[in-house]
Amino acid sequence: MARLISDLLDMACIDAGMLAVQLQPQNALGLLREATEMFQLLASQKPVQLLAEGPLAPIDVLADRERVLQLLSNLIGNALRFTDQGGTIRVRAER
Repeated sequence: MARLISDLLDMACIDAGMLAVQLQPQNALGLLREATEMFQLLASQKPVQLLAEGPLAPIDVLADRERVLQLLSNLIGNALRFTDQGGTIRVRAER
């Protein structure tokens, strides 16, 4: 519910041209893992295998953590909705 309210507020800010972006160094694979962890329970109930993949070496990016997690949540949520039982969803970071 909190994410939905946040998304609605973001849309209002986008429409007004006032969306604030806070860029900070982030680890791309860490963001992927965090996003996939939020959906592991839903994935296991379907059942669908949900994987975060990337190289062993960190991939550092300059990004707004909340915006990236919001984007990944939307993508993973859609993937779960349209993936058949027993399927696999891979979310991958590459340099």
